[in-house]
Amino acid sequence: LRSKIWSMDTETQWYERLVSLRTFHDPVKQKFIYIGDLLLNNNRGLDLKRFIHVCEQIALLKDELSIEATVMKDEAKEMQRLKMEYPQAVFLTDIEESAERVSDAASKLHTEIEEVEKELKKGEERSINLVQLNHCQSCFVKLEKLVDEIPTVMDLKLKYQHEY
Repeated sequence: LRSKIWSMDTETQWYERLVSLRTFHDPVKQKFIYIGDLLLNNNRGLDLKRFIHVCEQIALLKDELSIEATVMKDEAKEMQRLKMEYPQAVFLTDIEESAERVSDAASKLHTEIEEVEKELKKGEERSINLVQLNHCQSCFVKLEKLVDEIPTVMDLKLKYQHEY
């Protein structure tokens, strides 16, 4: 059974699965960078048209963050299920814990983005302070780091090379 877990077909499936977990973050990254550029290039406030555009982009970013958090939470649950089915497959815990960390970080960034959105809509100037933007940026950087730490098949093979 152990050799079956890391058979070529199974290894390919795990490779694709782990790569797809990382790529779920791409839309979040693209939206976050785009919105950051829009906000930083308008430090005197946004005209109504740009304000509406930024609000629309923020809504899309929040949707993407929700999707990312849900996908990662679902993946963690699936790893729990697989651990019950294959208790000898200790690498599943690495994937589970990584997915949970990404889900938590995506949820935290979502909450921070909501705060930025409230602040943006609250003021007459249609601007936000840099402290708030910097806080969002640090949450985003942490999320990026956690996505990069999702293990690859090679990471898992190296870590557990003596187990299989």
